[in-house]
Amino acid sequence: MLLTIYSRQRLTKSMFDTNFNKLSAETTVPFNININHALTDGGHLKVALAIKGGTDETPFTCEFLTEALFEITQKAKDEQIKKAVFTEAAPLMYAVVDEYFKDLCRKALLPIGDLPRMNFEDFHKNSLKEQTAN
Repeated sequence: MLLTIYSRQRLTKSMFDTNFNKLSAETTVPFNININHALTDGGHLKVALAIKGGTDETPFTCEFLTEALFEITQKAKDEQIKKAVFTEAAPLMYAVVDEYFKDLCRKALLPIGDLPRMNFEDFHKNSLKEQTAN
């Protein structure tokens, strides 16, 4: 799957290089998020996310995706990067994952129904509570 998002914030190339590209290599979730970037004419950042996953041992689920996004936001030092991931990347990535599961259901002739989905914001709050408790 390949997903392209456009950041509405003006993020510089160096800011992206030092914060986001390094983080993508450090995630511990069992799938890869490869991030490429290019500056658009208006100085806004075009971000392409290639998501790989879905082995029998590691099902490609929204929970894993949420974990990856949460880990990236936790490690990012720059608030603009955190905000871009939280407000722009996460909802779009979930939309792509939903389509991925719907496509699998169609191929397997399964009823699509409502796909289970973890809310990123709730996950973020719950994880912060757990960290505070420990």
